Amino acid sequence: MLEGLSKISAVEVVEGFVERIKLVNPLINAVVCDRFELALKEAMEADELIGSGKLTKEQLQQQKPFLGIPFTTKDSTAAKGLLHTLGLVSRRNTKATEDADAVVLMKEAGAILLGTTNIPELNMWCETRNNVFGQTLNPYNTTRTVGGSSGGEPRGLRRYSRGRLDWTANDGEIMV
Repeated sequence: MLEGLSKISAVEVVEGFVERIKLVNPLINAVVCDRFELALKEAMEADELIGSGKLTKEQLQQQKPFLGIPFTTKDSTAAKGLLHTLGLVSRRNTKATEDADAVVLMKEAGAILLGTTNIPELNMWCETRNNVFGQTLNPYNTTRTVGGSSGGEPRGLRRYSRGRLDWTANDGEIMV
C-alpha cells in the first residue's frame, strides 16, 4: 500500500460494513438486496490496485477518489443485477439490467456497492414502508419510522456504521 494513503485495507472496511449490516438489518430492515460477495471481490481488487504501484498516490486520488469505500443506494436507483422494485408489488421480481448513471459514477470513482436499501413506494411517502419489503425502523427507536424517501439509506444504517459514504441518487447527495 502507498505510504500515508491507507492503514486499513478495503477488504477490512467492506467486511466490517457487511458484518454490521448482517447484525443490524434484521432489526431495522434497511438493506433489501445485497451483493456482499461481489463487494468483497471488488475490495480485493481495490487493495491489489493500491499495492501494485500502477498508479501513484496522486493518480489514485484523482482517478479513484472513493477507492475501496463501500456505499449503498436506494432501491429506486438501478443497480445491475439487483432488485429494482421502486417499492411496487407489480415490480417485486424486477431486476435492473444496468447501473444508473449515479451508480456508474460512484463505481468509476472506486466506490464499492454493497446493495440497495428500502424506500416508500415511488419515494413518495413520509415513512419508509412498502408492500414489497415492509417498513424500515428507526435505529434509535424501533417503534418509530425513519421517515420517507431515503429512510432505508443514510438514516437506516448511519447510526450503526459509525461514518460511511452514502449516495442518495434521487437528490444527488453524497453523505459521509
